[in-house]
Amino acid sequence: TGAAVLIKWFPGYILLLGWIVYNVDDRSYTNLYKRLSILIIVSMIVWLPWQVFAFVNYNAPYVATQNHNFHHITHDLGYHANGAFYFIGKSIYNYGELWLLSLVYMGYRFIREEGKNRHLLLLLIWIVIPTVFFSITMTKMQGYTYFTAPAIFIASGYLIDNIPGMLRKKSLVVLTTMALLVSPVIRFYESLQLNSIADRGCKALSISERDLRPQTVIFGSRTPYNDMFFLDVVAAYDFTVDQQTVDSLCAEYNVLLYDHGYCK
Repeated sequence: TGAAVLIKWFPGYILLLGWIVYNVDDRSYTNLYKRLSILIIVSMIVWLPWQVFAFVNYNAPYVATQNHNFHHITHDLGYHANGAFYFIGKSIYNYGELWLLSLVYMGYRFIREEGKNRHLLLLLIWIVIPTVFFSITMTKMQGYTYFTAPAIFIASGYLIDNIPGMLRKKSLVVLTTMALLVSPVIRFYESLQLNSIADRGCKALSISERDLRPQTVIFGSRTPYNDMFFLDVVAAYDFTVDQQTVDSLCAEYNVLLYDHGYCK
């Protein structure tokens, strides 16, 4: 937990919240408080020394950095306001539609088992709380919720593992699940066709591969993550920038601007 906080700051404590829910017992609150106190103290021993060292030795940059980090919650930084369903959309793009159904299925099983399955509750907390919290912040960037990926994979596996039992009951959920599995399979097949995807990416940007000189940066792309992976560019963004920024980048990079259906 201490290492998680050191890397991801306070979102690293999400698993500690899951641990509390998983271990809570009406008969032993005192023991729970003792163990929780030990966990918090040990985690602070890991992450607090660096914070103190940075604050004392690099006070101005440290304070500026922490203020900037907090402004991600209250301000739109760098054209990343996006929408309320940004993280859900990105998760569907990254992990397939199956994870949403697995979330619904886990909730259904948890309620049906009268809240006794703490494994499911731990996964629900791990996925839902970060997704909801970062969905209401002003700045939304995909990396904020990457730490929910392990829980999403486990949840998807849990649903797939229960498919045989649902088949025996001829559940409608099985048919829906099989339909949702089609999308990840298609995407996996497409990922094997690197050249064809690169060609399509160039056509979508109205450019040729020779335009992708070394150190290329693309602005205004509709598929920035695909472009970065398949077109082998330095960076690709789904927003545009002003001319002053472009001019400053042109000294070191080949800048492509995609706007109103054409690339310039």
